[in-house]
Amino acid sequence: PGGTCGTNAGFQLSGTVKKTLSNTFSLRLCLGTSTTTGLTSTNGAPSNTFLGDLTSEILDFYLGHTDTLSIASANFDPTTSHLNIA
Repeated sequence: PGGTCGTNAGFQLSGTVKKTLSNTFSLRLCLGTSTTTGLTSTNGAPSNTFLGDLTSEILDFYLGHTDTLSIASANFDPTTSHLNIA
């Protein structure tokens, strides 16, 4: 967070693809919303953001709290994700 994807979790890759011609690429995948089931350890609703729900899961594990929260999927944020091939 605070890097290439702003407040979202994500990553960026770049490199060169070589075959007959050399092409460069840049791929940025930013994870925005998440699909979850269950509740946090305080019986609170999930945040429905991948980073918020993942942080909740890590903190509950670290603190030894039991929750029923499960992240089923993370969705790419189309406003900040991109793939460029040149």
